[in-house]
Amino acid sequence: MKGILMRKLMALIGVVLGLVLAGGQPAHAASGSRFTLTPVLSDSQSKQAGIFDIVAKPGSQVKIAGKVTNLAGSKRTVQVQITNAGITQSGQIDYTPGVNRDKTLKHPLTSMTAGKQTITLAAHQSKQVTFTLNIPQKGFKGMKLGALYAIDPQTYGGSGKGVSLSNRFSMYTAINLRTSKKYVHPDLKIAKVRYSQQNHQAAVLARLQNPKPELFGQMTVTTKVTKQGSKKVLLSRTAHKQAMAPNAHYDFATLATDGLRAGKYTLQLDAKSGTRKWHFTRHFTVTRKQAAAIDSATSITTPGTPWYVWVLIGLAVVIIALLGVILWRRRKQQH
Repeated sequence: MKGILMRKLMALIGVVLGLVLAGGQPAHAASGSRFTLTPVLSDSQSKQAGIFDIVAKPGSQVKIAGKVTNLAGSKRTVQVQITNAGITQSGQIDYTPGVNRDKTLKHPLTSMTAGKQTITLAAHQSKQVTFTLNIPQKGFKGMKLGALYAIDPQTYGGSGKGVSLSNRFSMYTAINLRTSKKYVHPDLKIAKVRYSQQNHQAAVLARLQNPKPELFGQMTVTTKVTKQGSKKVLLSRTAHKQAMAPNAHYDFATLATDGLRAGKYTLQLDAKSGTRKWHFTRHFTVTRKQAAAIDSATSITTPGTPWYVWVLIGLAVVIIALLGVILWRRRKQQH
């Protein structure tokens, strides 16, 4: 029964297909897909990589086209749009619509074209959708990263014993747009550090930001959290193969399984990508109100007062009581 249930769950898990910028393949269908999205590439766009890899002239117009094919034997509606690239909480490039926009991002892909297009496909029908990118008159530095993104707005789901899942199918093809081949060196910054939660787990969140218009990846990030002024490591994490989209950020989480007590802390963060290295030291404070709120939201109990403190308090109470009895007896004898 467990094997059957697991196969059902796996069949319902979302399929997000497409092209990963670094060495990917053209978008294609996998088992369970409802449609396919195939990039329609012009001579000036990279056919070898299978992505929209474009160096455009400032002030020009660029066509982004894709062919959507309905794999089902019934009518289907598909929404297609241009998206900006961001970063997932796990440190991977995110092409889905509505990613958090970093304040350093200027001239995003979505500002160069119209909004989404909705197409209706008969059974096994194919249609081409085209978007026009209006390149800024003065061009821009570095790269603009995003995707031609298609999604079936219908929700598909199922249920098993105590399990209910829903899913929408989507595909994308990456867009790498430049107006110059001049490379811009990427950078890494910490925008802020705070004690909060991620995926219903207490964590110290370090907002890693790439303020430059250039993609980089294969980054290893290591963190250590200590009490401020102490060398004892309370929390730590090492993550490999992290990726930073151009002009984007994400919250790198160092989980605090047992929570943190109110107090002052220090985060040490080291990152390495290729030959580039970064080191950051940031202090942050956890208030009693914050600790209580995170404990309540994540259903954890922050460590209380150590047991030996209560033992000492108990001994002190006993000693004071004995001294009181001795003094009382002496006074009684004197009278």
